[in-house]
Amino acid sequence: MGTKTQIMQEKIAAVKALAAEMDATPEALTPENRQKADAMLAEIGEIKADIEREAQILGAESFLSEPAGAGSKTAGLIPAGGDGASAEPFGGSGFDSPFLDIGGDLVNGDGYKEILAAGIPKGSEYSIERKGYLSRQLQEMAARDMALAAGPGGVKATLTSSGLTSIQWLPGVYRQDMRLTVADLLAQGRTNSTTIRYMQETSLTNAATTVSEGSAKPEATFVVVEKDAPVKKIAVTAKVTDELFADYPAMRDYVNERLRLMLALTEENQLLNGLGTGSEITGIAVTSGVQTHARATDSDAEGILKGADKVRTIGFLEPDGVVFNPADWQKIRLSKDVNGQYYAGGPFYSPYGVGPMNAATMDNNPPIWGLRVVTTPAQTAGTALVGAFRTAAQLFYREGVRVDVSNSNVDDFVKNLLTIRCEERLALAVYRPKGFCTVTGLSV
Repeated sequence: MGTKTQIMQEKIAAVKALAAEMDATPEALTPENRQKADAMLAEIGEIKADIEREAQILGAESFLSEPAGAGSKTAGLIPAGGDGASAEPFGGSGFDSPFLDIGGDLVNGDGYKEILAAGIPKGSEYSIERKGYLSRQLQEMAARDMALAAGPGGVKATLTSSGLTSIQWLPGVYRQDMRLTVADLLAQGRTNSTTIRYMQETSLTNAATTVSEGSAKPEATFVVVEKDAPVKKIAVTAKVTDELFADYPAMRDYVNERLRLMLALTEENQLLNGLGTGSEITGIAVTSGVQTHARATDSDAEGILKGADKVRTIGFLEPDGVVFNPADWQKIRLSKDVNGQYYAGGPFYSPYGVGPMNAATMDNNPPIWGLRVVTTPAQTAGTALVGAFRTAAQLFYREGVRVDVSNSNVDDFVKNLLTIRCEERLALAVYRPKGFCTVTGLSV
């Protein structure tokens, strides 16, 4: 797949360059160039499908040839070693896998397999760790563009248990593919401390002007304050049967799709709305100094643009994203002109029928005013958050997703149950509150 990956990377670079040329030069915006871009996008899709198909075949062969208890160290598309080392994906990038597969790490560890094969004394434990973490939207971007980036948080799984059954079990675990992406908008980093102390800019007055020779130079005024962002913990526990635990593909999916989802739902709400009291994070919308704009008689889309302009003119930052409640975004996407044409393009065509469907219009969340769109139920209906997410704030991970499993909780041992604990520790620093603006009064 290495050769196909290289071809895909070259195609992506070429179509990006062509798109940039068409955006920058009106003369380049020709039907021929559009057709050329569409053709390259189609080729990229075909290559991607080939890579995924080959990966599925390899995964199926590995699963059939090595049953639970003696399986290889691969888990799905990207290899992840139980000893903490991950194979370099897509021909070797120097980074760990972009896919958050903590469940795969758990079930592919040698200690886990030894438990299933022979059993170990109650109370024994082992640990595995991965240094790569990317939130869900970045996983999809990395897979699509092959632009792999090192993530911030460590991922660790610790297991304590005793001998378990090895019967075949159909657990009936259902996948959850909801995308939670507020964290993707933010710059991300790592910390080994329990508190992030940083300087927060609360106001800035630009006094720069022209001056004559020998004249006094004007002095700008700005106010910065020292702020602390304590590391907070998000955690959840769940019980599973020995049978589910023994079926390692189901166990992997259960940890990845259900427990990680529970953490992500709470994480997303905290990043937006956390009150900052007790064990809660101080969310962006709750941070003192964040700007606001009332939509009034403007359309929802016009209100978003005016909120973005406040970020530019008062926060002196370029906005890069907007967060909507799904109901608000649905109304904007379904808005039509007097002729019944969708402003943002209909279900089968681009805006106003100009050109075929492309990557932007096929996306459920195409940009609005050039801003990346995130939709989440965590955002209050009737209000949107516009901001320079990448520069005005940063998310720090003290610990990435950690999973602990034990059969020593309450009466788990006598009932053949195990308790799984899933948790993470993180902090949010908002460097410039005026780099964000809430737009209120959207017409839901």
